[in-house]
Amino acid sequence: MWDTRKLPLAVFIFTVLSHKGMSKSPELDMAPDAVDDLYNGCREEAMKKFIESGVLKQELEKNEGFKTTWTEKRECSGLIPGGTKEHTTALSLMGDEYGSFKKTFNNAVKTMGTNVSTYENFAFKSLHFLLIDSMKLAQKLNEKQCLTVYYLSEVELTAKEGSKIRFGGFTVASNSYGDLKTLEDWHERTIFNITTCLYFNLENICSDDKYMVLLSPAEVYTVKSVKKVTEDDPVYTEIVLEQPEMGNQHNCYIFSRSPADVSTLWLVLLLAVLPPLL
Repeated sequence: MWDTRKLPLAVFIFTVLSHKGMSKSPELDMAPDAVDDLYNGCREEAMKKFIESGVLKQELEKNEGFKTTWTEKRECSGLIPGGTKEHTTALSLMGDEYGSFKKTFNNAVKTMGTNVSTYENFAFKSLHFLLIDSMKLAQKLNEKQCLTVYYLSEVELTAKEGSKIRFGGFTVASNSYGDLKTLEDWHERTIFNITTCLYFNLENICSDDKYMVLLSPAEVYTVKSVKKVTEDDPVYTEIVLEQPEMGNQHNCYIFSRSPADVSTLWLVLLLAVLPPLL
């Protein structure tokens, strides 16, 4: 006869095994909610708005983690061609491999670009602009030269072959396959082989890692291949991303009106043209 006292244990084991069998690796997509502004056509206005008019200072005061990390990274004094000390500090912040603020920032970048109203609550507009602007300055200097880099995800990810994907955040990759292979544990993780044309090499920006390369949340890649590597230990997934292109859904967000602003403007215009009731 079945011992009913064993029933809870059996249910627990079945639940755990079922969950493990059903669990799937997260699948990459176009990250539709990402803040993907490239500031095309409004670079000078954005520079004045974010840096010269005090938006950066306001955002620093409102977020203690941002302020603390920014203050620490201000010690990096080098300047990038065409950039300012603020560009250098922003890049130095992203080059900090162990900084906890970087995760907070990237989570916001991946989720706060849904629409203009959502973007208004994005707490790191100035930092986003400085990073994108740094990449575009570097792109001019590099004459749009593309680069092959490698990114090792923290967890195992997957994607559909032939699909287009974005990372949706600022991704720190490496231009040395051998360095990643030697220093990192690849087991149950995903290694990306990426061809990128919008990036910034963090080698000379106060980074301890000379191979670090920063990628944009707006760059779109085509998934050429997805392969599970099982013949060796560790077991990992290898994804090749090619044919990079710019895929920003929004541009010059800071100068867009929210739906509430537009509604108010239309109401004012309507009242202006309507004849008085009395």
